[in-house]
Amino acid sequence: MDISKRLIFVLLLINLSVLKAQNIYIGKNQGKAIVKKTKDNLKIDNLLNQAIELQETDIVKAKAKCDEAYKLLENSCNSNGVIQYYLVRSTLCRHSGKLNAGIYFAKKAQNQAKILNNYEKHIEGCVKEAYCLNTRNSDYIKTIKYINRKLDSLKNGKECKELADLYFLLGKTYSRKEEFDNSIKQVSKSISIYKKINFKFGLQSCYFELAELYHLTNNLKNAQFYIEKSLSLIDNETKLNSQDYARSLAKYAEILHAQNEAEKALMFSEKALKIQNGIKNYGQDNWYVLSTYIVVNYTLKNYNRIIELAIFELQKDNNLIEKNVVLNVYIAMSYVKLGNSQIAKIYIDRAIKTINDNPKTIIQKPNLASMYDFAATIHFNLKQYEKAYIYLDKYVVLKEEINSEQTKQNIIKLETEFLTAQKEADIKQLKIREKLSALEIEKKENNFFKAIFLNLIAIIFIIILAFLFKKLKNKNKAIDSKNTLLNENKLILEKTLAEKNILIKEIHHRVKNNLQLVMCLLNIQSRKNNNDEINDFIEKGQTRISSMSLIHQNLYQSDNLESVNFHDYLLELIESIKNCLNDSKKIEFNVNVQSISFDIQTAIPLGLVINELICNSIKYAFPNEAYGKINIHISYIKSDEKYILVYSDNGVGMDININNKPKSIGLKLIKLLTDQLNGTIKTNSLKGLEYEIIFNNDKQ
Repeated sequence: MDISKRLIFVLLLINLSVLKAQNIYIGKNQGKAIVKKTKDNLKIDNLLNQAIELQETDIVKAKAKCDEAYKLLENSCNSNGVIQYYLVRSTLCRHSGKLNAGIYFAKKAQNQAKILNNYEKHIEGCVKEAYCLNTRNSDYIKTIKYINRKLDSLKNGKECKELADLYFLLGKTYSRKEEFDNSIKQVSKSISIYKKINFKFGLQSCYFELAELYHLTNNLKNAQFYIEKSLSLIDNETKLNSQDYARSLAKYAEILHAQNEAEKALMFSEKALKIQNGIKNYGQDNWYVLSTYIVVNYTLKNYNRIIELAIFELQKDNNLIEKNVVLNVYIAMSYVKLGNSQIAKIYIDRAIKTINDNPKTIIQKPNLASMYDFAATIHFNLKQYEKAYIYLDKYVVLKEEINSEQTKQNIIKLETEFLTAQKEADIKQLKIREKLSALEIEKKENNFFKAIFLNLIAIIFIIILAFLFKKLKNKNKAIDSKNTLLNENKLILEKTLAEKNILIKEIHHRVKNNLQLVMCLLNIQSRKNNNDEINDFIEKGQTRISSMSLIHQNLYQSDNLESVNFHDYLLELIESIKNCLNDSKKIEFNVNVQSISFDIQTAIPLGLVINELICNSIKYAFPNEAYGKINIHISYIKSDEKYILVYSDNGVGMDININNKPKSIGLKLIKLLTDQLNGTIKTNSLKGLEYEIIFNNDKQ
């Protein structure tokens, strides 16, 4: 038994050793596979990067590198490498003029990136597709629609370089469509994102584009500002071998030339040309730098330099046809300026022959017309009238075509504007119809549910009462009862309102009666008292109470319980004061108050103020029973939205400043009441005494 157990134990140990050895072997093989895959991935990345570098100079070699990368990708699981391959192939197809293929590979990149949730590569695929559309569609409308649609779908996405590239391309497309304001707006959005991610190359391209846009719109100050910003972002280390630096210098020279700074422009254009000549495989873009240099030299009358440089460039084999034409024209123009029309004729004829030999070459008609006109002038100066006539005839024909095309373009533009306006109107009308249709559907649905509800009610009533007439009758009864209830409620409300008004009037009446009772008590008290000061105080108290009592009297006697007619009130107040004071003086009151009503919060303090003023005038302004005159004027100041009370008498006057601390109770009361009215008070005692009080009234 012990021997069998030992045998089993030994067998188990042997099995474990075998398994461990197998795992080690498998692990080593997997490691080798991982290393191989990593090396392949690096090789794929290098090949694709080489293809990107070669795409501007040697499209065939670039495609070969791309195909080599694809063969490696077939035997690997490098999903990101596949996306990069599609993106590079899209660019190569665009450069070789195969735009449909370029769009195809760009869409493949987008789909692959979407599967892998690679947001940045997905947008880069959108950018590649937009570039192909931009090249294919001369009207640029499809490109703009495509980019805007993509941007709408990416609204909630994060900001990245690829999104900024998309805004930048949209701006360039608007620029080609000559919608410069929209272009500036989109490029500015691109700048905002590039700044956040600190992408200098993108910022440099955007600033160059803004300089170009402002140059096109003749805003030379802004154009210079942005080209200087573009130049400042190019590293010093790469300046001597930078295509972008040469191009930016040429643009700076072009902007300076437009500002009539030709000498300064020549310095920058020479620098740009020097950098360009030092770069190998510069590509087709070098014509921009060269043409800027020639234009600046022509302005500065450096004709021999233009002839020398242009002849040197014409000796090169890889020149564009358009470039050859322009160089020949500039040589001819320079020789004319130097007074040698005979040689100028050779070069202008050569330029025109180049155009005739290459009918597919696109030369703008205005430029071609200018060439024919220039050629005719040269031949005319050389007395070659027949040839001069031929060129002149071509010039006239072209000019007529240009005018005709311009007219057609204007007509098309007007038609487009009309159709656009009509489409917008149709769209608005369609939206209105859709809304009306939706409302109609909603109405029908509501009516449908109402109909079901009414039918259910009808069925219930039919089941309960057995016929429809009974149901309608009951419904009418219900409506009648509701109407009756509404009428009853209305009568109750009217009755309640009337009772409320009666109650308020009764309150005002009782307040007035109570105030009258107080006045009577004060009157009785004054008769029993022989002290003149106390009697004077009681008299003033009576007039004050009377002024308040009259307001309550006006309110309960009037249909309007909210405000007091102040003109009527003042007349009653004057009579009341006369009766209270029992004064025999002959005083004329001149009351000039517009049709003004005040609420009780304003009327009471204002009435008390006027009461105090009248009492003071009667008692102190006219001694020895002299004849007197008191003026009361209240008006509304529309500009200040305030009221003004001007009170004056022609009495003896007194030295008083109401804004200082007044000593008498009456003047203190006037000051306090004016403050209550949120008012200001001024006094004048040169001729009698005059008070001017400006105050507010919340309810007019």
